[in-house]
Amino acid sequence: MERFVDAVRRRQRRAFLLQGALHALAALAFATLGATLLARAAPLAARAVLIAGACVALGLFVLRGLVQARRRAGDEFRTARLVAARLPGVSLDLLAALELRAALGSPDSFSQELARAYLSGTDARAAALDARHVVDGRPTRVALLLAVGALVLLGLLALLSPQGLRPLWGLLLPAEAGRASVREPITGDVELTYRYPAYMGLVPRTVSGSGGEIAAPVGTVVELRTRSDRPVVQAGLLVNGEPVPLRVDNGRDLSGTLVVRKSGTYAVAFYNKSGRELVRGPEVTLTAEPDAPPQVSLLLPASDLEVDPSGEVVLRWEATDDHGLSALELVFQPPSGTETRLPLPLEEGRRSQGTWRWGLASLKLAPGDRVSYFLEARDNDAVDGPQKGTSRSQSFHVYSAAEHRQEAVRKLQALWERMVTHLADRMEGPDRAHTRDLAAVTSQTRVDESGHALASDLVATSHQLSRERDRQEALVAAAANIGERLGRSVRTTSEARRFYLRFGSRPGENDPATRLSRAAFEEIAQVERDVLYLESLLDRQRVEEIRELTQALSRDQRELAQLIERFQQTKDPALREQMLRQVAGLRQRMNELMRRSLELARTVHDEHFNAESLGQSMPSTLDEIEKLLHEGKTQEALAKLQQLQAQTEGQLRSADEQLERVDPELVKRFRDFADALKDTHDEQARVASETKRLRDRYRDQMRERLRDKGAAVKEQIRRDLEAVAQDYKKIHPGELGPRSDRALENAQSELDNLRSALRSDDFDLASESARAAGQAADEIARDAEQQRALQEAYRNPGEVRDQSKRVAQRMEQDAQKMHDIQRSLQQLFPPAGAQLSAQDRQRVQQLGQEQRALEHRARDLMQKMEQLNKLAPLFGEQGAEKLQQVSERMASARDRLEGRDPSRGYGDQKSALDGLEQLQQQLQQAQRAGGHGGQGFPLPMLAGSQGEGGNEVSPQKVEIPDADPGAAFRDFRKDLLEAMKQGTPERYREQVKSYYEELVK
Repeated sequence: MERFVDAVRRRQRRAFLLQGALHALAALAFATLGATLLARAAPLAARAVLIAGACVALGLFVLRGLVQARRRAGDEFRTARLVAARLPGVSLDLLAALELRAALGSPDSFSQELARAYLSGTDARAAALDARHVVDGRPTRVALLLAVGALVLLGLLALLSPQGLRPLWGLLLPAEAGRASVREPITGDVELTYRYPAYMGLVPRTVSGSGGEIAAPVGTVVELRTRSDRPVVQAGLLVNGEPVPLRVDNGRDLSGTLVVRKSGTYAVAFYNKSGRELVRGPEVTLTAEPDAPPQVSLLLPASDLEVDPSGEVVLRWEATDDHGLSALELVFQPPSGTETRLPLPLEEGRRSQGTWRWGLASLKLAPGDRVSYFLEARDNDAVDGPQKGTSRSQSFHVYSAAEHRQEAVRKLQALWERMVTHLADRMEGPDRAHTRDLAAVTSQTRVDESGHALASDLVATSHQLSRERDRQEALVAAAANIGERLGRSVRTTSEARRFYLRFGSRPGENDPATRLSRAAFEEIAQVERDVLYLESLLDRQRVEEIRELTQALSRDQRELAQLIERFQQTKDPALREQMLRQVAGLRQRMNELMRRSLELARTVHDEHFNAESLGQSMPSTLDEIEKLLHEGKTQEALAKLQQLQAQTEGQLRSADEQLERVDPELVKRFRDFADALKDTHDEQARVASETKRLRDRYRDQMRERLRDKGAAVKEQIRRDLEAVAQDYKKIHPGELGPRSDRALENAQSELDNLRSALRSDDFDLASESARAAGQAADEIARDAEQQRALQEAYRNPGEVRDQSKRVAQRMEQDAQKMHDIQRSLQQLFPPAGAQLSAQDRQRVQQLGQEQRALEHRARDLMQKMEQLNKLAPLFGEQGAEKLQQVSERMASARDRLEGRDPSRGYGDQKSALDGLEQLQQQLQQAQRAGGHGGQGFPLPMLAGSQGEGGNEVSPQKVEIPDADPGAAFRDFRKDLLEAMKQGTPERYREQVKSYYEELVK
């Protein structure tokens, strides 16, 4: 019985080992088959498949041949059960006998004789059994068939494939592959002829005596010629593993062609008649040079631009390519989102430069639109297709006045918030308290510093906004005026604080504590007014923006109504589509209106203005209109549209009412000031006109007197003048000292002016020039005397001292001559008013009294301006300075007229009148901008700072001065005479001379 069981177990082990080996062989064969197929295309993947197959084979052998054999054939009881299952006649007798035999050694619990008898019978029966009937042979046969099938497939691949299993050896034998890379050459020198692609325009090139290394652009056809080191039947190239045949001539001359596709290597191989490879040469480098894409540089514009909708953008570019350019395009994306291409002029060759003006009118851009663009160049690559190169992407933004206004409001809103914070700091500070803590007062220095910074930022923002193209004059002036006022008040408070911190509180009229309290109180009152006024201006700007949106919406509604009426008459389908597009545009505007309304509702501080209600019911009405249009009910749609128009008009009226809501006291004072300014201007114009008539008669009489008396002294003056001029020309550098150069230059210039004035018989200007030249001559004489004294003090050589003495004497004589010339010219002029008749002198006195009354009016205007400034920052420092200058000119005119000098009196009157006209024009501009319908909302004035941006031309009339002996006119005539000294072309000399002489008469 034991021998039978052992025989079965041995047979089981052999079966399991054989099955494991066959399964492992099959797995290894299939892995070899897959690796051979992948070896050419993917050697790494093939090697991975081969390694994985070996691992699987090893695993199958261990699992099937060892583990299962040990587990299933290692236990005799398990074998006995197997025998019972396979041999039904034996049943479980064999298992029972094994168990009984194992129990014989235990204490007797059964009959030993019966057990041995049973075992003897079982042994006799087991001796007749065959172990081959117990072990199943079918799994072994299946494993055998699987292994044989895999080996058959592998053999077929080895027989049918041109290279058999050689690719597998490259994977299995890396050492051999390494040896192949250093194979001995089997050919001699190689001759290469490169035939480049036609698009490159390159001539063929032949390289002889090389080692065969190929480097050429992709698509190049390479003709190869070489000679083998032995007779050969067949030869070929292995280019990156792909065979390329070679022609064999005379047994050893080899030639062929290959096309450069990609980088890698190639080798020469010799074959026998059956095509089996005999020997292979070393690998030779093959380099495929790709066609580089074009390079495009956008030189202009250098950065993003802001342009007009109908303007143009100047593009300047530079494009290069290694072989040639075929196209250059401007690629841009308008707000519609559709990419558009425009061809640009292109120079033939490898390099192109150009400039192109891109007109934007055809794009029909709206304010605020942004367009991105770039340049794209293509080369003429005919092998892989044209390569593309692009420049950097840029954009331009269409100028939008609304956006600039919004930005200005945003900046001033931030400054307004800082003003509120500053006001709160001042109001909560200790400056006005009866009892002050010294540390708390000292800490307010921080508030002074922030106030100074705020004032500077207000003025700086005003200057920045003044350079805007469509600047808001009211906001610019308000920021400037408030900044100036705040700077003065903060400076006053700061100085009072320093005085208090230094001297403390002192009883009396000049108590530093009282001074600080008064300064802080005045600053708080002024900042409160400025905060409220700036707040009202910002609210007006926001409401004005809503009004503009509502106006645009109203225009669109009218256009839609016209389209509906035309469609009712023509039933044109194109009009139907246009109507629907117009509805879409209306919806977009209404959405924008509602968006801006919600924003403004959070910023408009006027409780009477309900910005949130703007456009709330419009979308539903527009939905009904669109639905009716789709259904073809145009009459009902038109009725709904009229309802929508009425609603829009109501909102416009609401915005207008808000814009007209102003402080009545401020408006009244502003109009009173404007009326008083107009009356003063008109009265000053009348008085100046009367003075001018008297001045003209006086001027005619003076001209005749000067012509008669001047002719007598002109010749003597000219002789003295030339003598002095010659002396100054003879002076050498260093004779007068280093500080006399400017005085000498001024003297020579004034002498030239004097000479020109005498030629033109302009004795008034000649007198002024003689006076200036006399002052320069006195300075020169003093310097010459100082130089002489220095020469004596330092005991310089005698000839040097004598020369310095002679120069000093000559300069003193020249100075005296200049004084004589000045006296001679002054004697030509009679006392002021001497040429006037008694009636004219009386009228001049009356005009002087009237001018005194105008001077009082100017002072009243200054008081009214100061009162207005207390209510709102309408006038800045320049406005007050302008009115102060007007008052001073009026006072000067009054003194001139009372002194019987109508000529100079009229000059001062004209200056005062010009100042009044400037103020009046600025007031009129403020009234026009202040409200719809010319209500004249009192907006702040720039007061002389117009043109800060440099884009405006003054609307005032410019009067060329006549022969008024005032200082301003003397400067004007002096400029004319300076121009005469520059020289003119010969053929125009007489005409130009006559022209200038007429101007100065």
